[in-house]
Amino acid sequence: MENNSNINNNNRGGEEISIIQQKQNKVMKRNSNGGYPIGQGFFRAVSAMATFAAALLMALNQETHTIDGFPMHASYHSSPAFRFFLYGNGIACGYSLVSLPLVSVFGTSYLMHLFDMLAMGLVMGCATGAAAIGYVGKHGNNHIGWIQVCSYYEKFCKQMTFSVGCSYLGCLLLLAVSALSSANKLI
Repeated sequence: MENNSNINNNNRGGEEISIIQQKQNKVMKRNSNGGYPIGQGFFRAVSAMATFAAALLMALNQETHTIDGFPMHASYHSSPAFRFFLYGNGIACGYSLVSLPLVSVFGTSYLMHLFDMLAMGLVMGCATGAAAIGYVGKHGNNHIGWIQVCSYYEKFCKQMTFSVGCSYLGCLLLLAVSALSSANKLI
């Protein structure tokens, strides 16, 4: 009887060892510092490019038309939402570029994950604010008496649409970065 119980205990020990080995194999597939460095590096670099493109398109976007004898100028200075959009995307781009070498050297941490989530939230807020102002500019609001202005500033509105699209792409890429930076906390 004692021999049987020893065999059963040895089998349980073997099962426990195989579970531990499986977890170790999972960890070995990742960076020794945690996280998935190639995927994170790729998504961080592409999100930096997308947010940089969004900020650059907005910064260079301006158009002037004469309406009823008065010159009217449209640029990112025209609205606080557009300024927030430009500065927020610039900050997110800078963060992505600064965090790129840090993640490859040190890996991810809870603090890095927190900053990833903050950058994603900042870009999301910037993009939605600019999209809301853009929607009013394109469609107007008859209840309040705001007229459509995109019929006068077609180039400005088209370039702003591309800029907001780049910003939403940057937001999705930062979501992927956040998911990858939190993946090592699940094991």
